[in-house]
Amino acid sequence: MTTKFFTHNNHKIAYTQWGNGSKLLVCVHGLTRNGRDFDFLARDLANHYTVICPDMPGRGKSDWLADFTKYNNNYYVEVVHALIKSLGADKVDWVGTSMGGLMGMIATALHPHLIDKMVLNDIGPYISSDGMRRIATYIKDEVKFQSREQAEKRFKEIFAPFKIEQEEHWQHFFEHGLRNTEHGAWSFNHDPKLGQIFKDKDGNIITMQEFDLWRIWDAIKIPMLVLRGETSDILSRDVAQRMAQKAKLVEFAGYGHVPPLINDEQIKVVADFLLQPN
Repeated sequence: MTTKFFTHNNHKIAYTQWGNGSKLLVCVHGLTRNGRDFDFLARDLANHYTVICPDMPGRGKSDWLADFTKYNNNYYVEVVHALIKSLGADKVDWVGTSMGGLMGMIATALHPHLIDKMVLNDIGPYISSDGMRRIATYIKDEVKFQSREQAEKRFKEIFAPFKIEQEEHWQHFFEHGLRNTEHGAWSFNHDPKLGQIFKDKDGNIITMQEFDLWRIWDAIKIPMLVLRGETSDILSRDVAQRMAQKAKLVEFAGYGHVPPLINDEQIKVVADFLLQPN
């Protein structure tokens, strides 16, 4: 595994690269996460692919953006498409967790021949207004902690739906998901301005609308795997069942939003789908 950097619109974008296979696998993280979430999956697939796991702008080791309005899915797709082209690839497989899955669906519309196979991890083409409101409430403000211990405690509370059971996995997420701020405080490893898109000029959460990409979904013609956490409040069972009419659906008992793709069971489900012939 190596960490590399790519520049787009004068923004430095970090990504980890695993393996040197002839086919490129792109793994894109969720809203407040970063590319290191995929270390366990990427390590297992490195014998079959060149795996790249970018940090979207404002996360991980990538630059924060001066213009917070660019923190949107269309711009992220532009960034990832430019990264893929810089690596000389015309076709990729795609694993997208939450936001990364929305990006994958949008990418199929903007670049119809780019993605061969796609894995959507606990995300679909429809998110209710209640689900959107929870997301907005969660990231609308920066939270600072006076110690790393306090930050880790809150991190475990927020990401309890990941159902992480091994301490080494928690430590991995802490290492890449927390940052030391000024005066020794701790916070989450993303730009606090990510939440600005959900607020009005007075700092209040705007009225949230449902998120609907069904038209894009209905046009997708590639093999797809949909993963769902049993108690997910972002990918409802009704939406997942509708998606299952044209995609393979696997639900993981006991998980919420999102199955973290770090244990053998989840990694095997993804690997089996990606590596089977079309």
